[in-house]
Amino acid sequence: MLVLGFGWLTLWSLVSPTDVQATAVAGTVLAYAAGGAGLIFLVRAIGGERPAET
Repeated sequence: MLVLGFGWLTLWSLVSPTDVQATAVAGTVLAYAAGGAGLIFLVRAIGGERPAET
């Protein structure tokens, strides 16, 4: 999940190289959000608690 966030950051940097700093912040937030969601899912899976299905 974290890799996906950094992949997005890299792609966006190529598209808009003039906004690298703002892109870095947005990409970092996205990476942490994706990593956090993955971590929560992993913890629930290990704990035997199934995540709520939407």
